[in-house]
Amino acid sequence: LAVAPVASAEAPLEVYAELARTASVRISPDGKRVAMLSPYKGEKKVFIYNLGDPTAKTIVIPTPKNSLIKNVFWASDSHVVMLARFP
Repeated sequence: LAVAPVASAEAPLEVYAELARTASVRISPDGKRVAMLSPYKGEKKVFIYNLGDPTAKTIVIPTPKNSLIKNVFWASDSHVVMLARFP
């Protein structure tokens, strides 16, 4: 058994700062969709994915300007609620 050494290079700090930070992942009451907060182009947005059809278009909901989105939850099978704070 021989083990070859692996060359490692440290990634620049900026790479870690750009990793997606997904939060508030919630499955709809009927189990057909998932909603989550995730950064996109420098702003947090709400993404809704169809779990039953991976080819379905992802719904992206922009968040209100100058807001801090704290949470996302399902009000029904087809309605998502965002809790936001305005500084």
